[in-house]
Amino acid sequence: MFVAAFVAVGAGNIAVAENEDVIIAALNDELERSKNELQLEDSPKPYFVAYTVFDNTQYSESFFLGTSVRDDQSQARTLRVEVRVGSYELDNRNYAPRANRSSAVTQGLPLTDDYEELRRNIWRATDRAYKNAVQNLASKKTALENRRQEDTLADFSIEEPYRHVSGSEADFEAIDLHVVRDPARKLSEVFLNAPEIYTSVVVATAAKRRRVFVNSEGSFHDIYERQCRIRTMAFTQADDGTELQDYSTEYSTDCATFSPLSVMESRVQGMIDRLRNLRVATPPEEVYNGPVMFEGQAASELFRRLLLPRLLAIRVPMTDDPRRDSLRPRNPFLDKIGARVISAKIDVINDPTLAFFEGNPLLGHYEVDRQGVPAERTHLIEGGRLQTLLSTRSPVDDFTSSTGSSRSGGGAIPGNVFLLPEEGEGLADEEMQKEMEFLMQDYGVEYGVVVRRLANRSELAFGNRTSNVLEAYKVFPDGREELLPVIEITGYNDRTLRDIVAVSKGVNQYDTVFGFSGGPWVTPMSIVCPSILIEELTVRKMRPISPKPPVVPHPYTEPSAVSN
Repeated sequence: MFVAAFVAVGAGNIAVAENEDVIIAALNDELERSKNELQLEDSPKPYFVAYTVFDNTQYSESFFLGTSVRDDQSQARTLRVEVRVGSYELDNRNYAPRANRSSAVTQGLPLTDDYEELRRNIWRATDRAYKNAVQNLASKKTALENRRQEDTLADFSIEEPYRHVSGSEADFEAIDLHVVRDPARKLSEVFLNAPEIYTSVVVATAAKRRRVFVNSEGSFHDIYERQCRIRTMAFTQADDGTELQDYSTEYSTDCATFSPLSVMESRVQGMIDRLRNLRVATPPEEVYNGPVMFEGQAASELFRRLLLPRLLAIRVPMTDDPRRDSLRPRNPFLDKIGARVISAKIDVINDPTLAFFEGNPLLGHYEVDRQGVPAERTHLIEGGRLQTLLSTRSPVDDFTSSTGSSRSGGGAIPGNVFLLPEEGEGLADEEMQKEMEFLMQDYGVEYGVVVRRLANRSELAFGNRTSNVLEAYKVFPDGREELLPVIEITGYNDRTLRDIVAVSKGVNQYDTVFGFSGGPWVTPMSIVCPSILIEELTVRKMRPISPKPPVVPHPYTEPSAVSN
């Protein structure tokens, strides 16, 4: 019964040629009329108009201990209209007036393919966006007259028109929801044998989206996308009340295949075992100051948190008050082109044009961004020195053209980020261990610290009062490892990445999301990077700020519950 929700809506009252797509016809016809006729008396005509239609169908179902506790299915068709008046040099955008007048209007569209009704909705939204644009441009010019402008920055970049069509509706008509439902239910059953875990949930999501884009410059794209996930989350507490949680997310880029069930179950069981061990782990008696190695997922997550937000050239809109503008934070990397921003041992490349890495699908692959600009490979950092930033069509300082990075909401977002060792700099695992042992002797500590999992805060489902560190160990010179309880690592920031003293030869792929991860449709990305060794960080026990654990044990500890 779920497959039916993913079947395309049939054509309704079509007033266009039989072989012509109704949505595309309505957009093109209304765009032509807007270019030729849209003008208020004594006001400028639009110099740019863009329409985007998102046709989304999505499904989600939550499972608890093998039982479905909630399911949702929805279908929505949304129109986004952007109107610009003025010129590429000065227009109504990059400005936030006191009055809430948006010249980028978003509204719902009818699900039926009724050409005339679609035209009516597009016309109404365009009219509203145009009138707001005219008012915003006048208000912006007044605001500019009241401030000194030492240099002027264009409001919109000129890009070559680009046309792209991917897939077809026939290829995306139906998603077999058993592919996500059945594994999710099985994964939730793993927790039946884990009464030490207080709360768990497995959420299966599947979504398909058609995105149609057309603008007055001649750009056009018609893209069909799929996105499926199985997200497992678990929560418990240590005896002192410290909150413990972990998560595991499985992705399918074609909504047809996931990892084998046995592999997914092994990952979930590993998560349960980690949480069990963390509940009884002995806390360190002293504060540790010494070398810390970030391996695998932890290294990628550290870069995602500290480095990637700095690699985005995002235009902050001006307001009516120049004093308020001066207080807004500025990305320090805007002023660091050519400067060393991370270890000289690492290159950083953003390449959304790649669909696979070593045979594995990359989540950040796409052909064209939301502004109709084709994706491109961008060498961001070379030998630790910043070369450029990811940008959109809103120029920022010297970044005057787009890198095709407008993936969601207009801002720049990375796709597939490769952090690769400079030639000759990558070390084998044994050599990384020797480097850590040398630093342990230098700092006079008995052990080093290895971090293997860090939390992406947007993935935490049961509050954020737990540590960012999900899995870390004491590592002794003889190779012995001892699990650390919930700890916090202090004293690191984006400058810490310049203190990397060693990087591994091998690299690890980490699939995650950029920004909020709770909805059925997210902005996924893949990070490929080596393990890294940082010379000195501070590690200490996490101070519990949580309520005490439950007084009565989990009901699944009862013999009758186990037998049932």
